[in-house]
Amino acid sequence: NTNLIDRTELAQALGVSKRTVDRHTASQKIPHIKIGRSRRYCLDEVIEGLKVPLVTKVTCELCPG
Repeated sequence: NTNLIDRTELAQALGVSKRTVDRHTASQKIPHIKIGRSRRYCLDEVIEGLKVPLVTKVTCELCPG
C-alpha cells in the first residue's frame, strides 16, 4: 500500500496521540516523507519501522541459576 497519510490519520490508525507521532518523527523512529512543510507517512512502512526485534534469552556465567 503506497497511500500517504498525514499525522492525524496516522495517529488514529495507530491509536496514539498526534504528539506521539511528532516525537517518533523527530527522533527518526518512523519513516516519513517531507512534502513542503508537512510530512506524510505510509502506514505499512511505519508499522514495519516500529517493529522491535524479539529479545532472545541470554545466559550469564556469573548469574546464579
